[in-house]
Amino acid sequence: METSQEETVNTLVEDFDKPQLLDLFFSPRKFFSKTIVEGKNLYLKLVTFIVSVAVAMDRIDQEMIKTIGGRQSTIVSLIDTWWAYWAFCLVMGLIGSFFIWYWGGWWYRKRLVFSGADSPDPYKSRYIYIYASFIHSAPSIIIALIYTAGYKNYIDAFNNDIYLGLTVILFLFISLITSYIGARTVFVLSKWKARVWLIILPALFYLLVMGTLSFLFSKVNAEQYISNKIVPNNRMITSTDGLYKIKLPDSWDVLKDINNDASIQIGNLDEDLYCIVFSENKQGLDSGVTIDDFNNAVINGSMSALQNASSKNLPPLPNIKFNHRRTLIEGVIENNEITYIIQVTEAKDYFYQIISYAPKSNADKLLPMFDRITISFNEL
Repeated sequence: METSQEETVNTLVEDFDKPQLLDLFFSPRKFFSKTIVEGKNLYLKLVTFIVSVAVAMDRIDQEMIKTIGGRQSTIVSLIDTWWAYWAFCLVMGLIGSFFIWYWGGWWYRKRLVFSGADSPDPYKSRYIYIYASFIHSAPSIIIALIYTAGYKNYIDAFNNDIYLGLTVILFLFISLITSYIGARTVFVLSKWKARVWLIILPALFYLLVMGTLSFLFSKVNAEQYISNKIVPNNRMITSTDGLYKIKLPDSWDVLKDINNDASIQIGNLDEDLYCIVFSENKQGLDSGVTIDDFNNAVINGSMSALQNASSKNLPPLPNIKFNHRRTLIEGVIENNEITYIIQVTEAKDYFYQIISYAPKSNADKLLPMFDRITISFNEL
């Protein structure tokens, strides 16, 4: 069954002093079909160093994730400039090259044995491992260089970029395919054992790690917005300025850092539903400002922050004693469709803006909840 593969392995060409990296990315079988000659050529040392630098970058990312949960990190505190970031990565890359080559290569050789290889050559095993790892290590370094040109430091880049970082994940899975092709080109392996040990199990491991990190990241990211304010049994909460109360809906939490100018911030993070309230003293406004004037200013300001914004007036609620105006606004912000429901309420000395919002896909849950909140509004 392995005759064709044995023929491929036995027809390797001895020409590997200057590996063609384009072949590694676009024609890995051609790349690995050349004899891996014993020797300490400069290319292999450089590629091992690059892989080790990428491992150091990954370590920084792990430390960055820890800080999101409020933990302190010595490493993160040391990389507040790009000079410090690159110094750390290059030094750790130099030190780590030894461990990447010997220990990483040792485990890769073990996987080749599990895949059916008969006493695979340690040097050839490590060679395949290093060059397959280069598939995802090189893009990591290129992206870090792009970050260096576009952000003030790595912390800023980590907090603000998503899409470039995700491309590394794509190359991570491509490297598994490259590893499999390289191993079956150089060694005689069992096809299915090789697929299990070189593709399936590593891919499942990566998916498990990414899923776990994604869950922890979302959980930590959500918890940082939940206030530690104690909610009374009747769920009536008082605004931070002490002017009014509203009833907190079941399954909703008192939040923080959504908008620090708001005197109440509440929401359901799991369902992506939010409500914030602002108090505006009439003494700070021009004399003669009516509720319609104030409402128009609020609506115009809200719509100006959206793309493709549209609005429609909602009928007033009959069981609210305050004079009020209600408006539904839809639009796009940062490529996300969003729905706002805004109620401007007039009291003797204040105008109140009660603003609830959610993704448009979840907006059907918003209006009933918003009505319950606004009906519970009571000035103190």
